[in-house]
Amino acid sequence: MSLVLVACVLLAGCTATSPSTAPTETTSVTSATPTETTSTCPPDEDLARRPLPDAPENVTRESVRSFAAAYEEASVWNRERADSTLSLGVHVSEATVVNRTGTGYVVHLEGGFSFEECLDGSGVAGEGIVRTNYFVNETTVVRLESPDSRAADPRNGGTVVERLVS
Repeated sequence: MSLVLVACVLLAGCTATSPSTAPTETTSVTSATPTETTSTCPPDEDLARRPLPDAPENVTRESVRSFAAAYEEASVWNRERADSTLSLGVHVSEATVVNRTGTGYVVHLEGGFSFEECLDGSGVAGEGIVRTNYFVNETTVVRLESPDSRAADPRNGGTVVERLVS
């Protein structure tokens, strides 16, 4: 992503759209264009790390949907924020329980994020896609980045992101 951003800043008037895949998180398609900002690029908002949400006390369809969406938004926020970030927005627009297994729920999430960064004194804007599946039960949270299907079970190839104490 940085290479596209640097290339666009160096080429005046450049608008580039380039797919890129984050190595350990969601697949993101990034579009970067230079924007007008001051040369010092002061941050527009507080971009402190966001805490991950507490696991739901009662594991239900609704509680796992809410938990997975909040967990993904905090995770993407924490991954995308940097010292050079001026503004950042993350939103999960869809959180759907796609499967109730014998031991938990599979939740499909979709949404996006947008950011503005300061690069060599100039503002650069971009955006990315959030698409992931979570498996949630009373003891474990498993995340599958870029699932092949909405119903793909994160326990097959996903990453355990949280072990919950019950």
